[in-house]
Formats: sequence, C-alpha cells, structure tokens
Amino acid sequence: MFANILGCQALLLLFVLLISCFFLTNGRYRYLYILYKTWRRDLRGLSKVFPAMYRIAKCEKNQETIPKLFTKIAKSRPHKVAFYFEDETWTFGQIEDYSNKIANYFISLGYEKGDTVALLLENRPEYAAIWIGLSKIGVVTALINTNLVSKPLQHCISVAKVRALIFGSDFASAVKEIYPESGEIKLYHFKTSPSAESRNGVLDIKECISNQSVASPQKHMDMSNTKDKLLYIYTSGTTGLPKAAKITHARFNFAVTGINYFLSLGENDNFYNPLPLYHATGGMLTVGQTLIFGVTMTLRRKFSASNFWTDCNKYNCTVANYIGETCRYILAAHKGKPTITHGVKKMFGNGLKKDVWKDFVETFNIPELFEFYGSTEGNTNLINLDNTIGSVGFLPFYLGPIFSICLIKCDDETKEPLRDANGLCIRCKDNEPGILIGKIYKKISTHNFDGYVDQKETNKKILQDVFQKGDSYFNSGDMMVQDEFGYLYFRDRTGDTYRWKGENVATTEVELVVSDVIGPKDIVVYGVEIAVASFVLALIWIFARGRRYRLFYIIYKTWRREVLGMWRGAKTILTVLIRENRKITIPKLFQKTVRRKGNKIAFYFENEQWTFNKVDEYSNKVANYFLCLGYKKGDSVALLLENRPEYAAIWLGLAKIGVITALININLVSKSLLHCISIVNAKSIIFGSDFVNAITDIESELGATMLLQLNTSPVEMMRNALDFQKCISECPTTVALRSGDMSDTILYIFTSGTTGLPKAAKITNSKYSFSAAGIYNMVGITEDDIYYSPLPLYHATAGMMSLGLCILYGVPLALRKKFSASAFWNDCIKYNCTVTNYIGETCRYILAAHRGQTNIQHKVRKMWGNGLKRNVWKEFVETFHISNIYEGYGSTEGNVNIINVDGTLGAVGFIPLIISKFSPLRIVKYNEEHNEPIRDENGFCIECKDGEPGLMVGRIHKALALSKFEGYVDQKETTKKLFRNVFKKGDMYFNTGDLMVKDEFNYLYFSDRIGDTFRWKGENVATAEVEYIASEILGPVDLVVYGVEVPNTEGKAGMLAAVGKENLMDTKKLATGFKSHLPTYAIPLFVRLLEKMPLTSTFKVQKTVLQKQGFDINSIKDPLFIFDSTTVDYVPLVNVYDDVISGNRKL
Repeated sequence: MFANILGCQALLLLFVLLISCFFLTNGRYRYLYILYKTWRRDLRGLSKVFPAMYRIAKCEKNQETIPKLFTKIAKSRPHKVAFYFEDETWTFGQIEDYSNKIANYFISLGYEKGDTVALLLENRPEYAAIWIGLSKIGVVTALINTNLVSKPLQHCISVAKVRALIFGSDFASAVKEIYPESGEIKLYHFKTSPSAESRNGVLDIKECISNQSVASPQKHMDMSNTKDKLLYIYTSGTTGLPKAAKITHARFNFAVTGINYFLSLGENDNFYNPLPLYHATGGMLTVGQTLIFGVTMTLRRKFSASNFWTDCNKYNCTVANYIGETCRYILAAHKGKPTITHGVKKMFGNGLKKDVWKDFVETFNIPELFEFYGSTEGNTNLINLDNTIGSVGFLPFYLGPIFSICLIKCDDETKEPLRDANGLCIRCKDNEPGILIGKIYKKISTHNFDGYVDQKETNKKILQDVFQKGDSYFNSGDMMVQDEFGYLYFRDRTGDTYRWKGENVATTEVELVVSDVIGPKDIVVYGVEIAVASFVLALIWIFARGRRYRLFYIIYKTWRREVLGMWRGAKTILTVLIRENRKITIPKLFQKTVRRKGNKIAFYFENEQWTFNKVDEYSNKVANYFLCLGYKKGDSVALLLENRPEYAAIWLGLAKIGVITALININLVSKSLLHCISIVNAKSIIFGSDFVNAITDIESELGATMLLQLNTSPVEMMRNALDFQKCISECPTTVALRSGDMSDTILYIFTSGTTGLPKAAKITNSKYSFSAAGIYNMVGITEDDIYYSPLPLYHATAGMMSLGLCILYGVPLALRKKFSASAFWNDCIKYNCTVTNYIGETCRYILAAHRGQTNIQHKVRKMWGNGLKRNVWKEFVETFHISNIYEGYGSTEGNVNIINVDGTLGAVGFIPLIISKFSPLRIVKYNEEHNEPIRDENGFCIECKDGEPGLMVGRIHKALALSKFEGYVDQKETTKKLFRNVFKKGDMYFNTGDLMVKDEFNYLYFSDRIGDTFRWKGENVATAEVEYIASEILGPVDLVVYGVEVPNTEGKAGMLAAVGKENLMDTKKLATGFKSHLPTYAIPLFVRLLEKMPLTSTFKVQKTVLQKQGFDINSIKDPLFIFDSTTVDYVPLVNVYDDVISGNRKL
C-alpha cells in the first residue's frame, strides 16, 4: 500500500522542511538564498526519509525480523532469480530451502538463540543462505574478513565466543594455523573446489545438511525480535584490534531500507555486487536489497576492475556499488578504451574523490551516483542525493540545532573534543573542521549505538555530557567540514586508524604483528598521505543568477504559518496512513477509545452524562438488534433524529456490523425527505418523536420500510412504528465487530453538491478518519479539551469532524439539541468547554444576541468552522476574546480540504509555498456565463494567476485514500462532479463548485458558489430541488431559482424568477406550497415575474444576468415580491424594500 501512497502523500510529509524558517530574522537574507538553493535537495531527502522511517517503524511494531522478511519475499516469488553467480542461478526458493537446511541441522545439534557461528567464506550465494539459516533459529553469525590471518583472525573468532566456524577451501591453511586441532571449536569445511579435502576432525558442511528438511523452523523464528543480534561485522573503528560490531535485526533493516528508498530501487533492478560480503557495504546494504526487498543480485567472488563492465553487461545489471578506490581502478583499467555501453543507471558507495568522481561519471555515463557516509556500528549516516561533487551527504542548515548529527570542535594535535567553561562540547561553525558525532537514543533503533561485543570498546566510542549533562553521543572518529549549504565533506580520520585500499587499518593490529616478527623494540605504525589517494576535498561555492527577492520576502512573511501548518499536516497524514495500513476502521478506533477511557464522560447533554462505556453498550444493543433482523454488510438504515447521545451510539452500532447509516437532514419534509430515504434504499427508518408528522406524511410511499420510533418527547407512538427503545432493551451489550475495510462506506451524509436534489455522499472509514484527524491535529485539540457542538449531527462539520474527536480521540462532547445564539455562552460555561465550532451565520447570531457583552467569562480558547466574514470575524474575536479562530474550507464529498492556521482575516486556508507547483489543488479560470471551465487551444484548463478568481478543483488519485472522490450513491451525480483532461490527458479533478482567489502569499479566499447552489442561513440550497417544487405548484411555466446577495446578511437568499403575469399569480398558493414542501431556509425569499425568460443562443437560461440584477426595484421593472412568514404569503417588495436594504426587516 505504501508504495502507492508515496507518490502523492510524501509531498505532504515534506512540509516539515519549512522549519528552516525558524532561523530567519529580519535582514538575514543569506539564509533565504541558501534555502532557495537547497530546497530541492532537502525536499527529495525528506521524501525518502519519511517513507523509510514509516516502513522501519512498521517492521519493528510487527516484530518482523530479517528471516521473517526474507521468508515473506521468498514465498511471494520462489522462482525469481535471487543471485547470479558465475554460471549458477539461485532462485529465492532455493535460498529459502538451503537456509532451512542450515537451520534444521544446527537445531539438531542443540544450537540455541544467542549462540555464535563464524563464517569465513568468499562471495557466493551460500554465504547469505548460511547466515539467514542461522538467524532463523536465533544464532548470530560472525562475518570474518577473508584477508585476516594469524592472531587477528584468531582474535576475531575468539572475541565472538563462537561454537563453530564454517570456512571455505581457500582459507583452510589459515584456519589450520590457528586451530591445528579441532577440539576448541567445531570446524566445518565448505568445499569450493572438487579437489579440496578436509582434514581429520573437520566436517563437510554440505554433507551435514544434505539430508536435512527444507521445512521452515517457524517456531524458532517466532522466538526472535528486532532487538536481537543478527550478525557480528568487524570494524576497526578508530582504536585497537578488529571489533565485533553488533548488528541487530532492526539495524540491518534500517540500513538496507535507507539505501533502498534513497536510491528508489525496484524489484526489476539487478544489483551488481563485487564487494566482500563480510563488509557492511557488500554484506548488509547491498545483499539486504535481495533478502528483504526481492532485488536480484549478481555476485562476484572477488572484485576485478577489468571485468566490472563485462559482468554488468553479461547479467544486465542496472545498479552497482563501489568504494572510492574501485572507481579509480575501473577508470585505470579502461583508460583509452572505446565507449562502454552498459545498463547501469545508479551507483552508490563511499570514498570517491572529487577528481575521480567527475572523470568516472563522464567516462562511463552514470546518470546517478550516490556517495554516502556511515560506519558499521555507528549512528551517523549521511548520503549525497544531488551529485554535489566531493560531498558525503548533507544536513539541512535549519535543522542544525535539533538534528541528532553534528560536528564538534577538537584539538588539532590530540583530536580530543574541546569543551567550554561548563565542560560541554562546542559546535563547529560553517567551514570549520570537527568530529562527526551522533546523539544516542537508546529507545530508538535508528539512533541507538548497539556497540561491540567488548563493552570496554563500546564505552570508548561514547562521548558523555556533550551539550548537556547526562547526554550521550557516538564518536565517529572522523573529521568533517560542513559548508553553509549543509553539505559535509570528509576531512580526515582520527585516532589510530587510517584508510587504505578501501579498508580501515588499525595501527594497533599492525604493531602487534610487527612486534611478533622483530621482537620487543619501540615501534609505531601510522598512515601518511599520498597525493593521488588524498581525501582532502575542495570546498565548492555555488552562486545563483536571477535571484527572486520578492519570493524571499514572501517566505520570510509566511514561515511561521508554513511551519505550524505543515508540522500539523504531517502528523495528520502519518496518523491516517498508519490507520490505513492496519485497517483500523472507525468501530475499531472507537473500541480503542472505550478501552482507554471507558468510565470517562463522552457526552454532556442537557442534564445527562454518557460515559464511553455507556455509548459502547448502547451501540452494541443496536448492533445485536439489527443482526437478529438479518441485516448484513452494505444494508442501509435512515436516521432522522435531533442532536443527542443516542444519535452517535445508533450509527456506531450499525457500523459495527457493516450497516450504513443515512443521516437525514431534520429540516426536510415531503418529497425531499422521501427522496433521501429512497435513494439510499433504506430498509428501515429510525426517527425521533419530533418527526412523527414528517414520517406520517410520506408513510404511504415508504412501502415495506420498517419504522422505528425513538421516543425523545412524550408523544404517542406512530401507528405502524415500533418502539425502538423497547426493541433494543433486551439485546446483549457486547458484540463481535464484523471485519471491515477502510474503503467501506459507513455513512451517507446528504449534500446538495452544486446541482439537483440532495445527494447521498459516501463517507468511508478512510474519509471519516481523515476528517477527524485533520481537525484534531490542525486545530491542536487535546484529550483534555471539552468540545461544545451545537451544530446538527447530520452535517459533516458536527457529524464527522466534531463527533469524530469524541469517538476517535476521547474528547468529551457537549451536545445541544438545536443551536441557540442566546444560550451559546451559557452552555459553554456550564460544561467548561474549551473548544467549539461555528458556521459564519452562527457567529453573527451570537454577536447580535450578546451585543455589548464583552465580559462573558468563558474558557473557550479555540473555535473552528467556515463561512465567517471578515467584518464579523474581527468583531467576534474582539468581543468574546477568542484566542484562535480556525477558518476552514471543505465539502462533505470532496477531496479539497484546507484550513487557516494563523488567523489571517478572511482566508479559508493556504497552499504551502514550496509545493505550489506540486499541490493537487488548483484554481482554474471559469466562464460564469456558461458555467464551465475555460480551456486553451489544446483543450486544457488554464490556471489562475494570483488575485484572479477561479474555480477550485482537486486532483483525484484513485489509489490514494486521502485524494479519492468517493462520490455519491447515484453514479450519474458522481460523474457530474468530475472534470477530465484538466492539465493533461487522462487526469481527473473534483469540481468543488466554488470560486476562490489566491494571493501572492498563497492564502485562499472564498469568492462565490457557482452552479445551482447557494448558501442561506447556514444551509446549502439546491436550486433544482426548489425548482422542482415550484413547478409542482405553478404548473408548466418557465422558471429558475438562484441566490441573490442581501445587505447585512451572510450567504445568498433564494429568488424565484418565473414567466407570468401579476394578476394571474396566486402568491398565497405559492407561499403555502413552499411552506409545506421545503425547509424554511430553502423557501425563496424573493419572487420576480418575467415576461420572457432570458436565454443564450444555446437555449440555456442566463442565470448570471438575473443574479446580477438581484432584487433592485430601482432597476427592475418586473413585479417583485417578498416572502412574509407571518401571513405565509408573497407581498409586494416595494412596500418593505427600504427595511430590507437597511437590515431592519427580519429575514
């Protein structure tokens, strides 16, 4: 799944690189220039880091050890080639079988978890199969350097406390020298030539395993965890004889995953590996690509410069590794020869010098070269992603103070860290050489230092009290220089080690051998620099032409917004991705909340308090009742109920068994209500007592739909309805959750969209989860908050985002049956609420109800919602002292979701500057007269410039849960919301139906609603619905409904324009008809009688012309009327026009 998500969602995770701006202060424009020069590099780096870290965390969470990961790979592709070696071909299935034989053989000998076996063998497929087999039973393999002899070899074997040694024929004499008798440890000869013979007491490993079972030792594999030791890889570090570095499963996975993601390797790659398998580069970073990612590998017994390209072509290799010296050897071997054609696209390694680097890339046409830095045992890992010659990697300059890797000053002679007056180390400045160190976090595998078998040697590599008392850092022993762009360059090696021919040479080891030869004399061994093999790197300065200073200013002005928004956005995305991957549906998330907070308050409602346990038990009763009725996954139930705790409990219970709940707008009556129930094929309706009349009116048309009445007030039961409370009263309070998927629909929430009757938007587990997580993180809500929600639960704002905070995060929710401006602050005070939501109109109503009351003592610190106008916004905040207003934008069904995180007046959100060109959100030019996007000569849409209003659209990625458009129950309505071929052939975008304007700071401002929808009194009004009712009343006449602006109000009021004569219009009939069939907010406020309907040349109604004319009696000669709610009639507008304009008439 994650591979599919990476393409789009990684961009959202990358926003954290805007933390750079933390270091921008007035006048420091150099930092802005550096950011401008390095943002692509940092963007690319972080796009690799986050997915890699996610995969690593997932493996550790699931305790997926290296043998488990390999077994999974082998089972999924048993016949795919794992290794090419000389004339042999080894499939994954063969490696799996061979490793199982190894495992079962050593099980038969009583080997246990924690035992050690040494492996001294040249490169070949069996090398990996042997240690994988041993790891399956928890046995650690010590990978011995094949160049060692005598005492260093004996030291490496003895320090690991091995029980057995497996060696190849080429090393038989070296083994015999240190183990003339086989009694000390068990010796196994791996014969690599037919003529090789084994001496007495030495067993033939091939014969030993020949009759062993190929069955997987699953029981033993399950006993290991990711923190267990997997291998010992020997490194000289910076002091002493070779040290056995402990390689855990977690460390191996981290190293391999890092290379895989940074190089973007795929299963179709073929990796050429001539480097020794006892080294971390060849044996861990490279072979690991085969073992845990399924990448085919070509092995060579020993590196050969002259055969390098021959081998790559023979096996069609696409990737290869190197160390600096090998590149020099390859260049020398092919100097002056004809151009070599090969398929290698990427190479990675370390130690490549600047002059060799450029010559190598140009000579052999290597598209991508990745120089990296790291040590076998350390936690300081870097990589160069952009081919900056000489650099071993980079650290974003703005992460310096918080990054775990840094450079510290050291004494030029002793190479010991310098410390200040407080005894703490001193960070290096740009271009100042220092020791590279990495902070140790013992609980984080990627930052831990597992150390060596020898604890004393481990302690030598740890620096204590570096920047504060008690901290610990790994000392890499390497001198580095960092330039102002964050690039790091290798400078020198400290201590008693130098590097020669790709190997670390420990002088103490050489001194020991020399002493044995020449006797007890004063000696010293050290490394000297040869000009041709020098590691001293030149510092590169890059200057740009055409600097965009205005862009720097914009970044400077918006960095706080970017940091806050992107950090919270990254948390949201990560949360949703984890839930997606683990298929944690809404019912499962609710169960987690219940386990954590069962006895805590979930809902405050009037004088009631519902705990999470109570909600859970009620929902289980609901689930069990409908199970008894035979309801199954995919069935639907309509819910017509006012705000109350049972509302959430009912649909949660239905969701637990896979039944979809249709949340019906409680204002609907007559045909609109019937339409909503019918379109979702509801098998039953659960309705509150307040809606008995509405259900009764349509009962005859409901057919066999079951009626379940929840008595919420003392009224008589409807004749053909069942008492819902009685029905569930005897049902069990526990239920087993049905299996579900994140793509399953759990709710239908009705939205007018931009056309037609109410449409049932499909709300999946993914969409609900994302909506709630977005508000939780973007608004910065915590479990300690108490949330006041007076908005209707059938709307997405309250029913998804607000209610989601309660059921998914455990935030207590104070519910009100119906919004009341006068009771708003009383409720907030009563329940000690700290957060609440709004729509623009509610804020205006609250202001009007509390005009002049500036000392209301409440605890509300945050409010979020949408539709808040600039003038109301400012007055509301100042009047009621609200610390933070979060104005957002989104639609129930859409994939365009933005939010204003910094309180910029009037803005509904922003698009991060750094991803403007990559963002899935676009504003395109729109022809309001013809109600369609404007396209260029190629048929593609045209993006608006800053300050230019246009239609907001959101790109649809069907494979990405967060960018999908689930659509409606009615597929035809879904199709109407799609734009195709927007910016290229085949792409698809969601049409929001809203006009937006973006300024140069990338703030977005709502401009208008297009199409056949307008907003009035906090509700979306679909004109097609109103037109349908009007036609039923007036008969077959030309008519159109649209919204018009009214001074001193939010939104637009409905206006009906119909062809007819004043003396023939029955205004009373029209008014009463609307009253009977439409919710109050949908009744047209104005009526205009036309002599002729204005049409375009294509016979489309010129609605925009009528909208622009509005209801101005001074310019319109046609008869105009206004709805009078007191008399339920349309009366002449001229009589009250001045009161309407001045705001003195209640509308």
